[in-house]
Amino acid sequence: MSIKHWQHLLFAVSIVVLVCLFTKCTTEIVHGGSTETIGMVVCFNGYPAQNAEVMFVPENYLPGLDTAGVSVVSTFSDRNGNYRLPELSDGVYNILFEKEQKRAYRTSVDISNGKTEAVLNDTLKYPGSVSGIVRLVGNHDNRNVFILVIGSDRYTSPYDSLGNFTIENLAEGIYSVKVIAGYENYGIIDTTITIKAGLDREISDTLFLPYRGIKPPDTFSVQYDTLLQQASLSWSHSSAPNLTGYNIYRKEYSTTRNFQQINNELITDTFFVDQANGISVLPGKSYLYSVTPVDEFGISSKPELVVKVKYVSNSTVSDSFFVSQPDVFASLVHHTNNNFALVNSNTSSLFMVSGTERDFSTFPLPDNALPYSVSVMEDSTFILATGNGVYNISPSGEKLYWYNIMTTMLASRQSRYIYYTTRSDFFSDINTIRILDTYTGFDSHFMTNKYGTIRAIYADSSTLYFAVTYQNQLVIKKSSLYKFNPVKIHRVLWNNSAVSICVNENEVAVSNGNIIMRFDKANYQLRERTVFVSPIISFALVPDGTTLFTLSEEGIIGIIN
Repeated sequence: MSIKHWQHLLFAVSIVVLVCLFTKCTTEIVHGGSTETIGMVVCFNGYPAQNAEVMFVPENYLPGLDTAGVSVVSTFSDRNGNYRLPELSDGVYNILFEKEQKRAYRTSVDISNGKTEAVLNDTLKYPGSVSGIVRLVGNHDNRNVFILVIGSDRYTSPYDSLGNFTIENLAEGIYSVKVIAGYENYGIIDTTITIKAGLDREISDTLFLPYRGIKPPDTFSVQYDTLLQQASLSWSHSSAPNLTGYNIYRKEYSTTRNFQQINNELITDTFFVDQANGISVLPGKSYLYSVTPVDEFGISSKPELVVKVKYVSNSTVSDSFFVSQPDVFASLVHHTNNNFALVNSNTSSLFMVSGTERDFSTFPLPDNALPYSVSVMEDSTFILATGNGVYNISPSGEKLYWYNIMTTMLASRQSRYIYYTTRSDFFSDINTIRILDTYTGFDSHFMTNKYGTIRAIYADSSTLYFAVTYQNQLVIKKSSLYKFNPVKIHRVLWNNSAVSICVNENEVAVSNGNIIMRFDKANYQLRERTVFVSPIISFALVPDGTTLFTLSEEGIIGIIN
């Protein structure tokens, strides 16, 4: 059977296969019987295996597909472990035995005229498993692959986007495996695996499915400029020798319409700009973009590599109100629901801001402390960095704890840990982050940034985000909270102004002067760039990211939906 036939066949049943993969794998069983005993199955201790299931599977059977209209036929052993031949068509079969999570496997049993010449004695043992990695090209989803154990009832798909897969409950033996992609233009991998009883085996080499078409770009990203109302698309160059250029496709998000090609001429570069025009692209709506390579015959693949863009403008500021003229140090942080907290180093007060009522309440801080920054603990209390040290206070400004720490910048995690910046003296650059365990009082060193000044930090449940300026560059980095292993997310020109970081479940947002950049947390691709009239001192996001609160140099809190 040709590869093309296999792929068309796979597409026709892919929905059924996917449903099976997320439910218990079952196969239609047809019961039959005869009077002739042909084999015996015993337990690993040598005793007969009573009532063990015995499945006769055609040797070329593809589990989950059943392409030839064949089915698995089952019978059961008697009290002595003996079993009879069920009603079967002539052919070559594999026999699978199972009882109480133990398995056995016999291959290539020739059945003719309801008989076999083979002596069939098998022992049930603990099953094994095999794990591995399978990869597709470009940005094709590695989970859209099917791994079929031929002549058995076992099949699976990768359980994550990295292509990791595991096939469990395999009896000891040697199996033929077929690996098929759920996309067109891929070849098929045929291989064998050896399973030992009770052992979990890993395939050391990654399985790369051969791609026969033009390799799609590995990366595809977009930057949206609210000031110019345009989306700048960029992608990595495809190295296919028969590549002649690219086509760009667009469709409105949440519609059933198909993608429409938007470039009039073939694009030979790796950059394209699309702009709101009031007709096909409207402010306030979201759009999906895709880039596809084109070969020498003018054939372009289906849009697969997709990014989403929402066209917004400065007019989306739905409301604003004056709070307090901010100083060099001012910090706005999300508290609960649509409520925020604001501190300002020119006044010894905590402002509790209601985004719903568009007003605020003022609470005096303990010891007339002048605050530099604020963070919210998991128990909804606040941690304040002030000129008098670090305070843990209630939402009404009541002092709960005080820590003898001098810092201007901090972040908190859970209701226990405080991450804060230090410097060797008042005039030196901020370059070190430490951790205070408020339960034990243990204060430990986390990291020292050798080059540049730390401008902002933010901690979520597993990651520390921080922004560093060096000369005229702003570098955004992330690190594990448990081991300092910094990874660069993005680098831009620094606007020589305040920097702030905010993180929610889906995105990482960073302000740089009058610009807020919002990155997708899944891949840290820049997905939106919002330009404001005035520089941003601080900002905060509601957890779902639908509303953005900004604090400008004029003390105006803007509400952007």
